[in-house]
Amino acid sequence: MIFEIKKYEILASLYTKRYREFEQITEDILKELKTTSILSETDQKALNQINLIFKKFKKEISLNCRCSIHTTTACIKKHTVQMVRNQTKKVDYIDYNTWRNTLNIEEEPFRIMLSNVSSLQLSVGCSNFCRRCNEWALPGVRRHFTFEAVVKLVKEIFKTGNTNFSLYSASDPLDWQHKGRTIVDIIKIMQDQGCKCEFGLLTKIPKGSEKIIKKLLKIDGNFAVSITDKNRTRIKALEKKFKKKLNVQHDTSDLMIPSGLDEDFKTIKSSITDNYGIEITPEGAFTIIPTFTNALNLTGQHRSPVNAKTDFFLTIRVGIDALTVEYFKPLPAINLKKEEFTINRLLNPQIENIMLDNGSYQCTPPGMMSLKEYFETFEPEAVSARKKAIPAIVKRLKKEIFTSKTYNKKEYQARKTKFKKQTRLYLDFCKPYNVMEFKKFTFSFFLNSILNYIKKHQYAKEIILYLRKRDNDIYNSNYNELFKNSDFNLTFLVNTTQHKNFELFQMMMFKAIEDPDNKEINQFIKNNPARFNAATRRFTGKGSGLTPFSKNKR
Repeated sequence: MIFEIKKYEILASLYTKRYREFEQITEDILKELKTTSILSETDQKALNQINLIFKKFKKEISLNCRCSIHTTTACIKKHTVQMVRNQTKKVDYIDYNTWRNTLNIEEEPFRIMLSNVSSLQLSVGCSNFCRRCNEWALPGVRRHFTFEAVVKLVKEIFKTGNTNFSLYSASDPLDWQHKGRTIVDIIKIMQDQGCKCEFGLLTKIPKGSEKIIKKLLKIDGNFAVSITDKNRTRIKALEKKFKKKLNVQHDTSDLMIPSGLDEDFKTIKSSITDNYGIEITPEGAFTIIPTFTNALNLTGQHRSPVNAKTDFFLTIRVGIDALTVEYFKPLPAINLKKEEFTINRLLNPQIENIMLDNGSYQCTPPGMMSLKEYFETFEPEAVSARKKAIPAIVKRLKKEIFTSKTYNKKEYQARKTKFKKQTRLYLDFCKPYNVMEFKKFTFSFFLNSILNYIKKHQYAKEIILYLRKRDNDIYNSNYNELFKNSDFNLTFLVNTTQHKNFELFQMMMFKAIEDPDNKEINQFIKNNPARFNAATRRFTGKGSGLTPFSKNKR
């Protein structure tokens, strides 16, 4: 992970114009690279991104750094290219036992992990090197799972009842091969065993894989084609040859998120990941959390290695189901005792998402609630609208919960309890005073999370402030006078409707990021200790304050 860390240091030094520091970090990268014999997939992606940073910031580097910097960056690129050549010349095959021993976790956690796998990456590297690859897939295949390893992994995943995983990620499934076997052999075994994934294969149909496609069509394999400018003509020729229209899932002309070699390291874009869960690769296993696509998370996701210290796994959520996740709230998980629970804090990628969310609808995919939309639920207009809808909501809840007119006494009582609970939950969010309290605790929870993060991640802080510089300047100019007032009280301000909630939070957030020791921010958090209530999915008082079902009638 050393080069991943160095990438953040490089960006922060360039963003803040600390060019002597940038030169030193660059020299450190070269020294480290010279002593490295084999690169992991993560580090090689980081090096590719670092080399792109050198290219994108070439003008600034030339104008502000010593001439020797060009020799250093050229050497880094040369060493990276040479290591790629060496690793792609001799392809490795990872057997099941080797992979399992590398993972280094006990059998019980391993089974829990398998039940939450969202993708099984068969190879490291890709024969297609698409310019706009959102996974930054490495050019050239250099590592495969063995055939036996894939078959065993697939069977073990299915034994847990998990069918929501795909057989690709940062690679093309048609690239996979071992001792003359191809993806067709894996699909056949899965079909024979009755193992059917909810998701099919996504391929670009690499050159030379036409025979594989023909076999997949023959066995009715579930696959879709991703179209790029490189393979468009070839795909059309194959459709004509096979006299069959192939299922197209992605087309570069439809991709609206610049990534891969088109990344500018200056903008915040929508996430390009639609799953929470575990990704298995020949190099290990990783917890995946979707993020905005930006300089902090260039693949639109955060990957955290699974190891002996892992004490919980995120509950798998894929596709449309993942879009409904409120990314700014604590996530559901399962611990090593197989107990389902909600994490009592925000994870670092979630905190980064909150700080990077600029309120732009372009940053939030359809179906996903943004932070701005969430804060709008606390506005007086929203409260009023909910109050007017009470009769309709109560009627809908009755219809949904009391689906039949005949129940035994025990079942009827259980449904009655459920109806009362959900009705109270809705009514509680229709009372202006209660909503104001929920908002206050939400602000406190988020700000406390941000302060804890910022104090430990200096480089990330500098990257975030750079990416949101324009917004920060606007909020500073509009709200800075508030903090100069000797009678200023943040709790009082939050309890008023003087400002739109999203704008007010942004103002407080930027103050917290720039000055973690800010007296007013810290006092606000201290006066309003907050927690997340998993049962109601709302932020409430910690130890005191608003209860899940307040009886306050105001």
